[in-house]
Amino acid sequence: QRQQQQQQQQNNNQMKTSSQQRCFTTMRTTTTTMNTTLVILFLSLCCITHTANAKEIVATKEWQVVGENDTIPAGLHIRMDMTTGGKWAKLIDENDDDDEAAADAVEIQSDGSVNPSSKKQRSSSTAAVAVESNDNDKQEQTTTTNNDQPPIIIEPDYDYDMMHRTLSNLPTEEQERMGGLPELPSGEGKTKTIISKEDRLVFETQMKELWDRRQAELADFQENTVMDMPQVLQDRIQRLQSYLDDPQTQLLELLEKKKEKEDTANNDDDDEETINKVTDISSVLLDLEYQLTDVDMTRDFHTMGGWPLLIRLLSNDVHGVVVATNNSTTENKNELHKMTNLIHQVQLQAAWAIGTAVKNTGEFFPFATEDVTLPDGTVTTALELLLHQLTNVVDDDEDASMVRKKRQKMVYAMGGLLRGNRVGQLYFLTIDGPNQLSKELQGLLLLDTTAATNSNDMSLAKRIIALAGDIVSDVVLHGDEADHKAIIASFSNDAYCESCLDSLNDAATRSMRETTVRTLQVLAPFCHHWDKEVAALAVVKVKQTWQVEPDMDHEVRRELLDLASDTVDRIRETTTDDS
Repeated sequence: QRQQQQQQQQNNNQMKTSSQQRCFTTMRTTTTTMNTTLVILFLSLCCITHTANAKEIVATKEWQVVGENDTIPAGLHIRMDMTTGGKWAKLIDENDDDDEAAADAVEIQSDGSVNPSSKKQRSSSTAAVAVESNDNDKQEQTTTTNNDQPPIIIEPDYDYDMMHRTLSNLPTEEQERMGGLPELPSGEGKTKTIISKEDRLVFETQMKELWDRRQAELADFQENTVMDMPQVLQDRIQRLQSYLDDPQTQLLELLEKKKEKEDTANNDDDDEETINKVTDISSVLLDLEYQLTDVDMTRDFHTMGGWPLLIRLLSNDVHGVVVATNNSTTENKNELHKMTNLIHQVQLQAAWAIGTAVKNTGEFFPFATEDVTLPDGTVTTALELLLHQLTNVVDDDEDASMVRKKRQKMVYAMGGLLRGNRVGQLYFLTIDGPNQLSKELQGLLLLDTTAATNSNDMSLAKRIIALAGDIVSDVVLHGDEADHKAIIASFSNDAYCESCLDSLNDAATRSMRETTVRTLQVLAPFCHHWDKEVAALAVVKVKQTWQVEPDMDHEVRRELLDLASDTVDRIRETTTDDS
């Protein structure tokens, strides 16, 4: 019985031990699983937090800090701290204070948050930024308040060697203007430990002084040059409006300036800054064309209402010049001719700015067909006015040169509005644009031999030919609507096809021939009414000229010969039906 009791006790102990082991095993497994789950959850939260921090800011009229991962919508007013790299953004406001610095526009609250505010609106309770020095002459930025909260210490990490490398890349004259760079202390690099603390301290002090001065200059440039662009556009728009309000007075002033410039043409004492200053409508338009090469500037210019003013300059009626009559004196006629020439110049520069603004930017294609109301109430568009200026200009003897240049800019602007712009191309058909262009092209090529060799006339003809080829090529490659056939037919009619052949004359330059052959390569499948062999032989003759033309690069010659051969093949494959 005792043995049975002992055996029973032993069995119970074994069962208890086995149960504990299973429990411990289960706990270890559960613990491992929980740890793994927690790690995965932690990593997921990190990813989610990082992703959540990346956002596009919602622009307001108040300055707001741009986070490290934030994105900024186009067209905002941006400011940057050139020392810390911090950025602020807000909507463009025409009432912005030009003298407000980026640092003045932001206040650091006691909790470390940032409050946009102007310098004049700061109160005594608002946190301010102070700079203190410790015993090691290291700068610390301390945020202090009027309450008893401990200050927030921000210790900048200066890399003096990097500063030296950066500034040493400046031009020599710029380094000299800054007073020169201190030499790197001997023992830099692997032997850095042997440099005395005094030498290193002198080097770092000089570098910090130069660096802070350079950053201040960059910040000043950023504030006064880069960040004033909305104000620049606003000024240009105001000057356009001022001209439209009183064109006669401003034209007379411009004419007087031209006379003064002619009288002082040989004077070497002219102030270059005065000459380049934006003071009249001509200089305004030249500067505006430069500004509108930037997409953001073009967008802001249109948003701020400048586009209709620029388009109105293409209308003859807004300039208010009286045409000379038979009863006018010779002196009056001369003055009127000069005034008319100035108007041609203004319209030329306006067309130049229009073409530059829209060129190759799909976002701005609607500008081509946007309604513009003239002072007499007439509603028109940029394309309509450009076409009118191209096709309704009389070449007066005294104005012939300026008129030719003006017509070139009209075609340049039309090209910027039409290339790739399917809506604009279809609208151009409704105002009979392709047909009027083809008539202009025929007129240029039918001039007498002396006039036909005028470089401006041939340049204008080449531009029209190139425009027709580009539009047809674009529609063939990318047109997927039913209307594309009408566009192709309008720019490849008999007038275009025959005019291209006429332009391949003996007096044509290599550039003119190349442009024409490239256009024929595109138009050939749609030119159904020409004599195919006559057309092919015209291109073969050009090919033969290229084969023997001296001083031509080998690769260029091979490319042109391949172009001519392919064009001849396309011409000979042309069908004779009108479908």
